[in-house]
Amino acid sequence: MAKVITALFFSFNLTNMPTNSYSIDLEKDSVQYLTAADSASLSTTGNFTIAGWLNYESFTGTPLIWGKTDLVNGARSWYLLHYSATNNLQAVTSSDGTAETSGANVAWSRSNATWYHFAGVYTASAGAMEFYIDGTSIGSSTGLNTSIHDNASLFRFGWTASGNAWDGLYDETGLWSRALSATEIGNLYNRNNTYCALISTDANLSAFWNFNNVLTDSSGNGNTLTETGGAVFSTTVPFASDTCGVVVSNFLLMGV
Repeated sequence: MAKVITALFFSFNLTNMPTNSYSIDLEKDSVQYLTAADSASLSTTGNFTIAGWLNYESFTGTPLIWGKTDLVNGARSWYLLHYSATNNLQAVTSSDGTAETSGANVAWSRSNATWYHFAGVYTASAGAMEFYIDGTSIGSSTGLNTSIHDNASLFRFGWTASGNAWDGLYDETGLWSRALSATEIGNLYNRNNTYCALISTDANLSAFWNFNNVLTDSSGNGNTLTETGGAVFSTTVPFASDTCGVVVSNFLLMGV
């Protein structure tokens, strides 16, 4: 009499599942901001992508989202602004470190106390930065320089050194020295497919700040941020954890 034996084995290793317990909270009234010192990995002169999670607590003036610039001392590379009066996003670049070229405005109406995944993809040959909100393109800031000046300016979150203060939270922010594709931007937002590789092992990953109660750069490039003004970490986050580091294996044996 024939016997059929079936064995199934499943193994789940959840011990390495990254948790996302914290974000960083910058208060405009206290002029709180973050900076990273100039480095080779932050000095993007050609194509690049900046992406991360944003949560506005208030929206007045013209806050800086991200940038590598020093408007006081005249060392300028690039930066992103959001105009509260018109709800327009704008990219600004400099090819000589002094003169600026402001790109076309891109309309974006947002709400306070809401997490958004924001990405800006700069393509040097086109002189344009395409903006994505929650994985979807909302338009391009065109008319920019076709190269970006390399100088010793700081990389900045939330402050240009002459104003433009941001009020809100940042989380899971990365910089890549290439133009990510629309599919890759979608993967960052949805945290699937190539997401884990993009934030850890991608050859063009310049910096990645997870803000999980630390200001260090997890890319290995050493771009640790410095806090100014008393900014604190917050437990308000866009998501609790992701599947990077999860090991799922199975074993199937069938016999007669």
